[in-house]
Amino acid sequence: MITARKNRVADWLLATILRRVMRRRFRAVLVSGLERVEGLDAARSVIACVNHTNWWDGFVVQLLSREMRPRVSFLAQEERHLARYPLFRWCGVFGIDLDSSPRAGLRYALRMLGSPNVVLWFFPQGRIASAAAPIEIKEGAHFLAMKSGAQLLPVILRYEWLSESRPTILVSIGEPLACDAPSERLQGAMVQLFKGMDAPVSSRDLSKFRPLIRRALSLNKRWDWLVHRLTGRMEPFEELNR
Repeated sequence: MITARKNRVADWLLATILRRVMRRRFRAVLVSGLERVEGLDAARSVIACVNHTNWWDGFVVQLLSREMRPRVSFLAQEERHLARYPLFRWCGVFGIDLDSSPRAGLRYALRMLGSPNVVLWFFPQGRIASAAAPIEIKEGAHFLAMKSGAQLLPVILRYEWLSESRPTILVSIGEPLACDAPSERLQGAMVQLFKGMDAPVSSRDLSKFRPLIRRALSLNKRWDWLVHRLTGRMEPFEELNR
């Protein structure tokens, strides 16, 4: 299996590059539920279970890991993909072989979870699934939690076009679950988190979300801002399209 070779400098460098790239590609990265991270039991490790719908998910997790400090973050990735990009090992990524046997990867994860200051980012669906498909998870997260005593933290990512020229990434963090929570309960929590975003998305009311990355103006709003400045308007500039 491919093990992690976490390096602080490489981790910081990737996070810096990611912020610049994502400012160009996305309207914003917004998160709700960060207070639940503060409520985690410091004496036990964490398995953060994230839905997996596209190529960007791992990079969003890298940004979220900065919010989990001083815990040390690791990410489980399908081994055949990590073999193509081994530099990610320096950021705490390790491989799980889903094509033959995941046992070696799971044993490696258990050794890391033995340390209470570790958070393991895990995609319990196993592979990328359509965002429109029902969330169905495998038994890996439950197995790791039962064996290690780690807390389960459900996390949902959604990519939405909210009347803007670029999509917004929305992150919702749920209530932690005990290590003995069955897979059905974890799956139900993730489904409810996903559905819970429907209202703020449809209403465009994102007041409960806070930015992880500074919002970038869409093309038409850049023009609006210029007109706003040139005409000397006194009212606050509205950055969002409504």
